[in-house]
Amino acid sequence: SKALTNGTTVFNWTFFTAGVIYSTATDADATAPLYTEYGSSVAVSANSPVNMQVILPGETAVDGHPQGKTGAPLTQTVIKPFTATVRATDQWWNKCNVTPSVTVTTPNDPYDLPTSQALSLVSGEKNFTISPTTGPCFAISTYTVKAEASGYNSYTSPEFTVVPDTSSARLQV
Repeated sequence: SKALTNGTTVFNWTFFTAGVIYSTATDADATAPLYTEYGSSVAVSANSPVNMQVILPGETAVDGHPQGKTGAPLTQTVIKPFTATVRATDQWWNKCNVTPSVTVTTPNDPYDLPTSQALSLVSGEKNFTISPTTGPCFAISTYTVKAEASGYNSYTSPEFTVVPDTSSARLQV
């Protein structure tokens, strides 16, 4: 809210989210007549790409959000593949339409074979298939997924839990 001087005022805005932004001015003094004015739209583009970002199942990418996403990674099951989405973003986590070659690893999976996947992003993102493995069949482990590309800040996902696959476990007596 800002008072008018001689019927006008100036607002300085800083946009963090790419997209189309609309402005609205509303009379806030609660005295009739009340006025509302709709301004024209402003197209806001993503800034220069600087970051890699990993989105795991349970997380949702949110352009312009301070963390770039919401949610928390879901628990995964050993050897059951899941999708991790890798995005190239600006400093405010807006997806950038670029195509760098990205290497994705699971750095704390000692049995991960192959140890990495390298693919190029398409329109700023790409889905990678992750199949977590673990040593002892019934161990519960924590994992991360890391994305790296030349010229970008690398990104390591939050830890997520990988549990044994008990769907085919048999008890022998």
